[in-house]
Amino acid sequence: ENPFDFLEEDMDNVVAALASASAVESYVNEMGLDVVNSMCGADIRPLLKTTQKLTEALNTVRDGLRRSIDVTTCQSVRPLYRRVFWGPTCNESVRGLTNIFACLVAICIFGMTQITVRAALYSRDCPEYSEGAELETDEDSSEDAKPEEEEYREYMSRFYDDSGKWK
Repeated sequence: ENPFDFLEEDMDNVVAALASASAVESYVNEMGLDVVNSMCGADIRPLLKTTQKLTEALNTVRDGLRRSIDVTTCQSVRPLYRRVFWGPTCNESVRGLTNIFACLVAICIFGMTQITVRAALYSRDCPEYSEGAELETDEDSSEDAKPEEEEYREYMSRFYDDSGKWK
């Protein structure tokens, strides 16, 4: 279905208007200007000038509609549509998805390499464990915890006053 069918209807209206204008002009030419003036009881030369201008304008509109109809026909639009959308959809999208996949694979490989190298870079010092001996853990050492707690209290004192309310 052509979405520009309304242009055909407009073309029919313009052609009908041109036929009416040419019928007026041909009637006046057949009968003669003096006879038509006497029948109407007035001078119709301004009407004829207006009819001629109307005919010129309608011819311009008819030509424009004809060009518009020619441009919007399926035979004209289909090759353009195919060139614009078929190429990117069928060719470039596959190439683009291939590039995206290759980049994701490279990111995964380099990311895992980085994690592996980072983990192997620093060796973890593990104390020797002998049976019956207790291991010291970070949670058990109160030396590190106290300065951190004091630092936290100092930081939070900027937001709370002594009563425990927000400043």
